Amino acid sequence: MATGSFGKSISGQALFGIVAGGVTSSLQGGNFWEGAAIGLTVSLLNHAGEKLSQAIQLKSEIEKNGLDYIKH
Repeated sequence: MATGSFGKSISGQALFGIVAGGVTSSLQGGNFWEGAAIGLTVSLLNHAGEKLSQAIQLKSEIEKNGLDYIKH
């Protein structure tokens, strides 16, 4: 993993979701850990949605251009 790519990794996204969710919840008078759990859930679902979107786009490109798309 290259320097600076941690924020784009699933670990970096999950950590940011935990911290952002927990801090935001605390600032609004809520429970830090409940906010952290929600932040983690949202960031993991977002990551999964992005991967699904990429897979759908790849499938579409392969259907449109044939298997030659994979070789390039």
